[in-house]
Amino acid sequence: MGNHYYKVMIVDDELLIRQGILHYINWQEEGFQIIGEASNGKEALAMIASEQPDIIITDIVMPVMNGMAFIQHVKEQYPTIEFIVLSSFADFDYVRATFKSGVVDYILKPKLDAVTLLEALHRVTDSIEKETKTPSNKATIDLKQTLKKLINHYQIDEDIGTLDAQFLDPQFILVEERRHFPNKDQEKGVALSDDATKVILIEDDEQQSLYLINTTPEAIKAISQRAKEMAHVSYLISDAFTSLEQLHTRFQADIQLLRQAYFYLSNQTVLTKDRLPERKIYASMFDLNIFLLLFKQNKLTEATAYLDTHLEQIQADYLYDANELKNFLGNALFNVTIALTALKKETKTLEHKKYQYFNAINHATTFDAAVDHFYRFIGEVRAIVDETKPQPSNNMAQLLNYIDTHYDQSLTLTELADAFHFNPSYLSSYFSNHHNQGFSDYLTSVRINKAKQLLTDSDLSIADIGSMVGYGDHSYFCKVFKKQTDFSPSKYRKVQ
Repeated sequence: MGNHYYKVMIVDDELLIRQGILHYINWQEEGFQIIGEASNGKEALAMIASEQPDIIITDIVMPVMNGMAFIQHVKEQYPTIEFIVLSSFADFDYVRATFKSGVVDYILKPKLDAVTLLEALHRVTDSIEKETKTPSNKATIDLKQTLKKLINHYQIDEDIGTLDAQFLDPQFILVEERRHFPNKDQEKGVALSDDATKVILIEDDEQQSLYLINTTPEAIKAISQRAKEMAHVSYLISDAFTSLEQLHTRFQADIQLLRQAYFYLSNQTVLTKDRLPERKIYASMFDLNIFLLLFKQNKLTEATAYLDTHLEQIQADYLYDANELKNFLGNALFNVTIALTALKKETKTLEHKKYQYFNAINHATTFDAAVDHFYRFIGEVRAIVDETKPQPSNNMAQLLNYIDTHYDQSLTLTELADAFHFNPSYLSSYFSNHHNQGFSDYLTSVRINKAKQLLTDSDLSIADIGSMVGYGDHSYFCKVFKKQTDFSPSKYRKVQ
């Protein structure tokens, strides 16, 4: 039986770009087949029915039919085709809007090379394979496609009443599960299944899954309660509704709004519209020129403090456009690099890495992650600006000593940062760069080492020991202890 090749179409009005993509990699060797090229969306649409591509690589700004309109047309007629979007920095805001249409990935044209292209292609094929390997029969697949169309407000062939009749219980909710550590071996949808008659996975990727749940009002309360108890997961839950006719409305009014809020409130376990905190509307008072002036005067601490005030105000306005925040951080990043060059600092390494930081900020799914990437960049800037290069050992020793003497409290990175007048994101980067462990890993190791000592040298109960080393939750203490030592606390005590 012959090899399976994923069929790829290239759409770009620039011939040189198309030719470059064609020659970047050995397509067949990597498992792909180029089945066509087009110079605009209209030309590409005419080819799709006969060529049936699996993946389309498309520019966003093109004559006749631009990439945005092209993607929307294709997704309406061929929802299984996946897209990789090409963009320049200038049209980056435009590109972000395409993700709402189901684009899997994008590539910045200045960074387009063989490695970047292959990485994007493999992310797309992983998504395709995950979709095709999900165990389901044809009826379930058809229903899932219909639900996707309803969510996107597309026309469907089925009667809504007939669709509703396939579900036994009176109410529906949409639930989006957000996994904080997607690389961990986590079972999906654990909090959702026990109390639901029917759970349908509508959208799924590494970090999040969107479910339609058919259930009863009583069970909805149970689902919400159980979701609160889950570790390393957040749930975005829509208002209940009684017909699939309301699916698009609930998705737009609830899930889309909660997605905006989650970006800033990712520490919340459950987000519903009626449980959102008070929103404080952000009125921009930030002056980039002041920030850059402080920076040029080598007052980096004052500059970051000025920036922190601005960022805290944005976070309090949790419906502030996440793309605006990312644009702001990206703009500051590029301006700082330009200012460094003007100050005659050596920036060769940073010039290369700034694109990595820019990309990481734009891929960030939470406010904390975006700001953390920015402050990692600032950490590198600080090393360049500080020409006297003072040894960090004294600061580091004080940080470690503070943790060693406060491990028994509910110590957080934010509390440690406050104690030493650091920005939390910068402290996280500083700690990792100047110690062989991150803050959380070091705190855990201190606590577990102390617990091991108490288990060996005392007759205290395991619950008391857990509490004494900073774990108020007995079951969580046991879970962390076993992960660190491969023993439960009781077994560890027995073998000593």
